[in-house]
Amino acid sequence: MTSCEDSSNHTQMTSLRLLRFVGLMLLLGSVASASAQTVGERLKKDPSFQIYPVIFGVTATSNSTSPTIRMVEVGTPKGHGKSVDAAKIIPDAWIKAAKKKIQAEPPKPKMKDGKPVEVFTYFFYVPERPNVVVVDVDKPLDKQP
Repeated sequence: MTSCEDSSNHTQMTSLRLLRFVGLMLLLGSVASASAQTVGERLKKDPSFQIYPVIFGVTATSNSTSPTIRMVEVGTPKGHGKSVDAAKIIPDAWIKAAKKKIQAEPPKPKMKDGKPVEVFTYFFYVPERPNVVVVDVDKPLDKQP
């Protein structure tokens, strides 16, 4: 091989390495941006993304006792018209985790005519991440509090 062929070969190898590196960076960037996408953005942009609003009723009697918590309703994902059978969709472990979040920061007791009043709160359930209780749709799934 002549010196010119060596130089040409070296340039081609360097170009191929550079192209592989750029391709890898683009791939990593697209994966990172998908995971960095907020729940709200994903809901708007991905028609196959399913998210269920789950409403809980909370009755707090005093600041010293744990509130009574019950799951009131599971909403339907965007694009679905029927109501949802919660027992078939929401796992018990997720419900327990959501109740723990409520117990960790219970609402202040509300009274009406001397009796405790039920107040309502909600979280979101995402079937593809059944262990995540979505609290904030402005954060990615992997950054939920």
